[in-house]
Amino acid sequence: MMGASRVGMPNYVTPASRRAVYGLLIVATAASVMPLLWLMSSSFKTVGEIFRFPPTFIPEAPTARNYELLFQTMPFLAWVGNSASALFISLLVTIVTCTAAGYAFAKFRFAGSAALYLTVLATLAIPFAVLLTTLYKQMIDFGFTGTPLALAAPFLTPPLGVIIMRQYIVASVPDEILDAARIDGASELRIFLLIVTPLVAPGIGSLSVWAFFHVYSQYLWPIVISITTSGFTLPAGVGALASGFTPAYGVTLAAAVMTAIPPLLLLFLVRNQVTRGLTTGALKG
Repeated sequence: MMGASRVGMPNYVTPASRRAVYGLLIVATAASVMPLLWLMSSSFKTVGEIFRFPPTFIPEAPTARNYELLFQTMPFLAWVGNSASALFISLLVTIVTCTAAGYAFAKFRFAGSAALYLTVLATLAIPFAVLLTTLYKQMIDFGFTGTPLALAAPFLTPPLGVIIMRQYIVASVPDEILDAARIDGASELRIFLLIVTPLVAPGIGSLSVWAFFHVYSQYLWPIVISITTSGFTLPAGVGALASGFTPAYGVTLAAAVMTAIPPLLLLFLVRNQVTRGLTTGALKG
């Protein structure tokens, strides 16, 4: 083409500018990955080598003793079970409630719907710490303290999840399809389950990933609601290890590595679906 150096590429994208962009991306990637690599490397070091100066990136005498102590001296498996239980409960309920609420706000007009949606938006401005006392009192009244349900309860229907699904449904579900289904005699529940849900599957995938990180990364709430340290989740357990009077630094680093594995693995497995979920609305808009 005469107006471009390559097909679909404008003239102002020169080889030098392309190399500069790639260089910046490499530097940004290295800055993001290096702390994680250093964490993994240090978890196989002795305490003396962890604090050695100048530091060593590759352990001189790699040891798995930190991981052995983690499983032998800490309720790490209990933390894993608590995190898994809280995630399962919260993700299951979040997917159902946020998708249903988002569908209602996107496709139905009823008395007070605008005011109700504004209320959902307004709750985003309320800091979670403000609700701690009320939530704690409710968990005591319900008898949920010390259970996985208490860990998941504040995150069962996150307002941002409702907003995400509402916006996705507006962009991805044409009214004509819904009207045609109603003319054919389909009930609203059947329309929601068999038409809307498959159409917004990428959005549900993105919602699930966001909800996973939102619940998994909670630190304050598990500490507040747990009766003993064995009731902590993984992030809270790592925080407890790091904040002791005599922190076991090697064990703390090993616990941090183990805690980082699930979100990294999840993001790697669903990266393509997340990308589709984040871009579909924009492309259709």
